[in-house]
Amino acid sequence: MGLEHPDIAHPLTGLANLYRAQGNYTQAEPLYQRALSIREHTLEPHHPDTAETLHHFAALSFAQGNQEEAASLYQRALAIREHVYGPQHPKTTETRERLRAVLVALGKTEEAARLDVAQPEKVVTEGEQEARQEE
Repeated sequence: MGLEHPDIAHPLTGLANLYRAQGNYTQAEPLYQRALSIREHTLEPHHPDTAETLHHFAALSFAQGNQEEAASLYQRALAIREHVYGPQHPKTTETRERLRAVLVALGKTEEAARLDVAQPEKVVTEGEQEARQEE
């Protein structure tokens, strides 16, 4: 396994997540950059692992005060997650909510509101409807 193998990106992202959680942003950033580069060059364009790295890298950018970069990274992650998982998947929803928060912080409330409009309503199954009625 070489240094550019896609399996190398996973521990890089994990270590970057740890550094980010500890507030060691300068140590986390190059690890996210390297993991993202590996994934973008070795995986298909809409691979969920790429979206995962983009999502975490966006969280770092936001924590560093780079809101424009965070918005861009979250938008890329959201596009992949919607393509791979669909609009209602928990990972898609999490990225959409984080993107919405960044857009609001940037004062782009209309763009944030469009994310709500773009998200289709969840279809309620008969079992879910019955469970709600019993409550």
